[in-house]
Amino acid sequence: MKRNITDALLTATVALPAAGAAASTPAIDLVTGGGVEACEVEISHPALANLANTISATLTIQHSDEVAANFVAIPGLATLVTTGGASGADAASRQVRFPSDCKRYVRLNAAVAANGGDNTDANVTIALKL
Repeated sequence: MKRNITDALLTATVALPAAGAAASTPAIDLVTGGGVEACEVEISHPALANLANTISATLTIQHSDEVAANFVAIPGLATLVTTGGASGADAASRQVRFPSDCKRYVRLNAAVAANGGDNTDANVTIALKL
């Protein structure tokens, strides 16, 4: 059954970075969320009107045993890649379950390819769904 309850304390956002850069949300503690068995994760971004044609914005869920260091992509969870078209890109989201070996802290890393346009007014979000 898909989980749909969002807790504001288990949600984090960050502005999309400038083209050619990356930015990450603050970490979310999965212990606070009840552990990986008790939740799913949704990542999303709004419509990106300024994402340049054929240029991508990539959202990657990362995990770590530490709250502020050593984050890496979670094996088995695909990234959300959005590629700009003639008029930017539509809003997008993905909701998935964490693997059983997910580490305690998770965050969302957002990267915009070089020449991607100015999308810094758009926020990306990671939210645990209980």
